[in-house]
Amino acid sequence: MGQSIRSGLGIVRYAQVHLGGRERTSTEIIADCPMCGKEEHLSLNSKTGLFFCYRCEFGIGKQLRDLILIVERCSKKTATIRVRELLGDTYEDVEPGEGDAWDRIMSALFGASVEKTGIKLPEGCVPIDSIQAIRAVSYLKRRGFTKQHWQSYKLLYCDNQDVQEYGHIVFPIKDFTGQLVFWTTRCVGVGSPKTLHASGVSVGASLFGWSQVKAKSHVMLVEGPLDVLALPGRAVGLMGKHMSEAQASKLCERFETIIVALDADARTASTQVCWMLSRFARLVFEVKLLNGDPADRVSACIGQNARNFFRDARPYKL
Repeated sequence: MGQSIRSGLGIVRYAQVHLGGRERTSTEIIADCPMCGKEEHLSLNSKTGLFFCYRCEFGIGKQLRDLILIVERCSKKTATIRVRELLGDTYEDVEPGEGDAWDRIMSALFGASVEKTGIKLPEGCVPIDSIQAIRAVSYLKRRGFTKQHWQSYKLLYCDNQDVQEYGHIVFPIKDFTGQLVFWTTRCVGVGSPKTLHASGVSVGASLFGWSQVKAKSHVMLVEGPLDVLALPGRAVGLMGKHMSEAQASKLCERFETIIVALDADARTASTQVCWMLSRFARLVFEVKLLNGDPADRVSACIGQNARNFFRDARPYKL
């Protein structure tokens, strides 16, 4: 078994034995998710050694030990022993993203390093709760946000005066391996431009707030990251007025009901987004704001604010 894992098939074999997984492609096994129970929503890749549930996102930043913990309902110590039995001395008890150690594990397991995205944060970024980011925190509070709104998004602030992003809040987006795949910004002062994006990657390839959504069946779709912060854990952001096919497919794969709430000045774009989503035969609702954007409706009572949006939503009709 250990030799099979080192040759790149271990995690797949484990899923076949313990989860009844079936082959979907030459490098992917699909199985029932042991976390949320959704049938055939857990994808396991023999080439990368990664696994991910399309419904509950179990697998983000996880490794084989974490899968064993859930499947076998054992302690971390027992799970670590089980992995050592499978991998021998190649296993190190570290978390994904810990630099070279994680790469060595993946290389030992699958004979290749984890593919890097190449996306880098602006130089001089500091956590939003650091003393250097007091301007950013003041800006958010003036807009009506509280720490409860932004704490789960791991926001940053660029404090480097030598780069274009200086004075901007940075909103990072990571994939299920923990790698940075995109970032966007918002200027906290009167400087220009108001927003900046990571270069070398399409804005339409990601959705801000994807990993923080709590509901398994429905989500609100808004434009920018501040709109997402106004509805934390309940919304994802397009980072613009227009939706790509990739974003539409990703949304409809995971959610049955999607509530579109774009800015008041984006009526035409909102109709286009609703039409794209309706092609996938999902329940689509639309909130037509009279003015402003969802961030302008931010409230200290997050739950009530979300309920207000649900109340204002109307079924989309062609």
